Amino acid sequence: MNHVECKICLKKIKLAKDDYVHVEDYGKGQFEGEGYYHRKCYLDRINRVTPLTKMAVALAGRANRMMDKAEGKEPTKEFIIG
Repeated sequence: MNHVECKICLKKIKLAKDDYVHVEDYGKGQFEGEGYYHRKCYLDRINRVTPLTKMAVALAGRANRMMDKAEGKEPTKEFIIG
């Protein structure tokens, strides 16, 4: 196996020359799949997704507290990622 395809940019990765990330996926102890990514593609994707995830969790937490307050319940705790 000399070449694999990056799952983000869909270009070939030369395993002997390129910097790459190899990710294996396991569910309940069973191998489910794997992915190869150019290191730059992987880091760009992670750096873009992480702030969006934090924003989504913060918004969901605010919505839950607003709903609890409207229903007269004790506010739920705030979830913080990172």
